[in-house]
Formats: sequence, C-alpha cells, structure tokens
Amino acid sequence: MTQEHQIFISYSSQDKSTAEAIRETLENAALGCWFAPRDITPGRKYAEAILEGIDQCKVFLLVHTASANGSPQVEMEVNQAASKNKLILSLKLDESKLSKSLDYYLGNRHWLEATNPPDERQNLALISAIRQLISPGESEPVPPAVDNEEQVIPATPHVPVEKKQTATAPTNPFTFGTRSTNRNDSLAQGRIRQISTVCSPAPTKAHPSSENAA
Repeated sequence: MTQEHQIFISYSSQDKSTAEAIRETLENAALGCWFAPRDITPGRKYAEAILEGIDQCKVFLLVHTASANGSPQVEMEVNQAASKNKLILSLKLDESKLSKSLDYYLGNRHWLEATNPPDERQNLALISAIRQLISPGESEPVPPAVDNEEQVIPATPHVPVEKKQTATAPTNPFTFGTRSTNRNDSLAQGRIRQISTVCSPAPTKAHPSSENAA
C-alpha cells in the first residue's frame, strides 16, 4: 500500500462492479483506495497482502449488501480492522440486516445508506464522511465569494491652496491708475480739467474808481 491508499474497500466478489464504481468515485475526489485484487502484487500471498492493506489504511469501508453479509472473506477483513482499531464505515446498499458475526463488530457504529449503485448526492455524502474521519474538524473548502461591487478607490485628500492677496494701492482722488483703454483716458482728462477749474483763481476785474482816478 502506498501513502495515497487511505481507504481499504471491503466487498463481496458478487458486488465487484458496484465496488469498483465506488472506488473510482473516491479516487476522483483525491481519496486513494486499496482495492483487491488491483493492489495485490502478482505472486504475493493474498491473505498477507490483505492484512497489510488493512493495517496501513486510515478508513475501512465496508460495501454492505446481502452478499457481503454472508461472505467469510468479508467477515475476516472486518475482524482484522476491528482488532486494529481502524475507523470502520459501512455503506449499506440494501435492506439486509447485519449477520450476527458482523453485528458483533459493527452493531454500535454509525453507517450510511445508499441505493445500488449510489447516486451523485449519496456519493458526495460518502466523500464528506470519509474526509471527516481522516481529518476530524476540517470543514469542506468554501469557494471565495465573488464581490460584484466595484472597488472604491480612496479619494486623494484635498489640500487647500492659500490664495495670494494682491496688494492694492491706497485710494487717491487725484490718481487714475494706468492707462488701459481710450474711454478711461477720456474720463481721466475730463476729471483733470474739472479739478484745474476749481483750483484756478478767478480773474480780478478793475475797480471803477481806479479807472477814473487814472
């Protein structure tokens, strides 16, 4: 048995096609199985290989049917698994009751029920049960949730820019700023004339008495 062989499948030769389908299902789920006669090296003693396979497995899977119930070979394999304190899981494929011999080893153990052959839902339940036996406490992998919302990119922080204040010249009624337009020039010239008129002294008229005296 290699390290990939975690499950020993015990079955009656009359249920070989069903057992092979179960083995294929488990191995497709990355659960390696030890399966006779596939994993018995040619020329090796059959009983010796069976005992070694049971001794090195983690889970002993019994394909329980009426045929397996009356099989001496199956009974010996179950006896060996129980004596090695292996984790034993029974997959019941019909309504047959356990024989007295099998009931002695399996009567107080939980089992799974399925049709013959198991359907897809039952296969998934079997895979989940075996994984829990091999690695207790580990849950089935959950695919990561798909976030359909658009990723929000943080906005660049706004840094207020201080405005430069332009210095203004003090107000002067006699200052008219720079010459920018013709209209402003005309207004400025008119204002100058008004100021000149106000500030100029009025002409002095000669006094009549002075003229007569002359």
